[in-house]
Amino acid sequence: MGAQQHHGGDVSWRDEAACVGTDPDTFFPGYSDDQPGGWNLQQKLEAIEAEATAKQICRSCPVELDCLNYVLQTVKTPSVDHGIWGGTTPLERQHIRTARVVA
Repeated sequence: MGAQQHHGGDVSWRDEAACVGTDPDTFFPGYSDDQPGGWNLQQKLEAIEAEATAKQICRSCPVELDCLNYVLQTVKTPSVDHGIWGGTTPLERQHIRTARVVA
């Protein structure tokens, strides 16, 4: 099978990702059921737990850096940057982007 393409780049590395087959809600907690009034305490706790689980999966992933580079290259707008990619949160990725601009 040929390499998958997304935004003009090769994403065949996804086939090797440790997260293959994992529930997407682990990496994107709460985004499918956001409420206008915000999250309640239970939802926040579940999101924190999901984030920790996702990061643990990422730490064991052979393509963690490919994943991180992919999201840094394809998602440029903080308002649309969601989920755990390459073991990082949107805020952590924003810090990486800022550091790259300063450097």
